[in-house]
Amino acid sequence: MTVQLQLHATLQGDSVVIEGKKHDFIEACARCAVFDSHIISSVSPELSREYSDCQSLRARTRKADAKRGWLGARPTSDFRELLDSCRIPCYHCSKSISSLNSRFATFIVAPILMPVTIEDLSKKLGLSRSTVSKALNARYDVADATRERVVQAANELGYQPSAAARNLRRQRSDKIGLVINYPIHMVSDFLAELIPGMATAAEAAAYNLILYTSMAGNAQRIKSLCRSREVDGIIVAWPPQLRETMQLSQLMREERMPHILLPRYVPSDEVSFVAADHEQGARLLTEHLIALGHRRIGFARRPEVFETDDKRFEGYRGALAASGISYEDALVVDSRSDDPDDAARTLDTLLSMEEPPTAILFFTDPMAIQVLSLARQRGIRIPGDLSITGFDGILSSGVTEPALTTVRQPMQRLGALAAESLLELIKNGSDQPIQHTLPVQLVTRASTGRAPLCMEKVVNA
Repeated sequence: MTVQLQLHATLQGDSVVIEGKKHDFIEACARCAVFDSHIISSVSPELSREYSDCQSLRARTRKADAKRGWLGARPTSDFRELLDSCRIPCYHCSKSISSLNSRFATFIVAPILMPVTIEDLSKKLGLSRSTVSKALNARYDVADATRERVVQAANELGYQPSAAARNLRRQRSDKIGLVINYPIHMVSDFLAELIPGMATAAEAAAYNLILYTSMAGNAQRIKSLCRSREVDGIIVAWPPQLRETMQLSQLMREERMPHILLPRYVPSDEVSFVAADHEQGARLLTEHLIALGHRRIGFARRPEVFETDDKRFEGYRGALAASGISYEDALVVDSRSDDPDDAARTLDTLLSMEEPPTAILFFTDPMAIQVLSLARQRGIRIPGDLSITGFDGILSSGVTEPALTTVRQPMQRLGALAAESLLELIKNGSDQPIQHTLPVQLVTRASTGRAPLCMEKVVNA
């Protein structure tokens, strides 16, 4: 069935003004592909109901004239020609149709423009597609006058080359991927500093940074990302356990995908990584506490982060040995990132000892910040009764009460260097790994102080 819709359209600036009967406009929405469900999200419930009533009409006429984008309806010729010339696939109504009391109304809709293609330029100029393509690519076998015509028309119509086609031709995407292995909420403070460093380095090389979450432990998804060539290289942040990390790196090498691990040290000559000097950080914190007179110093390990944990433990134990302090197994407690009660359990374990520590090194700043709150609730004075430190130097560590002594990792520089190193791997096409270990900075604040003369056993009731 052919329906003549009495709609009149004129182009005013970047908008199309459509005049006609409200019923015809609704029927156009239901029948025409150019008016699709995009319009329903911003108009009244009344229109939504009327639109739904028209769906059966769409179903009966869906195949008719599909190439033109019209599903059976035949608008007036001037309306159709305007749509064709504007290349408008759908409309977005700027006001609620139900608010218009008149049966006759003017509808102002903002067009969503389809991209102009070489085919469009070819039809407009009466030239072959190959001629238009050659002119746009400044090929020598196109006359200057023709090239100028094509370039002028392209500028007037807003033609942009297809990024997908260009990437396919150049065999690169100008994108690098950041794959995050940890849940976002657990590393948000780190990402707030890492990402700006990466983005700045990527932008300086005319690359974009694409974020992928919780993929590092999923080999199949990583393989799919490599084979799709969505990105030219991958930064894996907080990689999984050492064995899985080595397997993941091997997979990406087999797929010839440049990659770099961040911010963890990996004990392999085959893997590229950028990391902070975790051994130096733990040593600086332990030496700081020893200088304050502490001799019984607790240490919260994090075995799940393999070499990072080992490096920090080496720094802690090395500082004790250098000062002639005997190492004691009971002062070292394993902790877990996925346990919300871990900070309390670690604190209870250490303070329930017959001879509890007078200072504790916690594995991360967030864990130490939790302990500050717990100590306040239990009446433990920080640092009068107990000194505590964190590790990482996140921004929130400086606004706690008391402010937290910590080691600051150069997060922005870590992010920037990871991106720069990855871009170097991409540019050189080399399998030679790049490895960087950056120094850290001790930040002394109010959470550490002189060792008390004695530390009574404190157990949470």
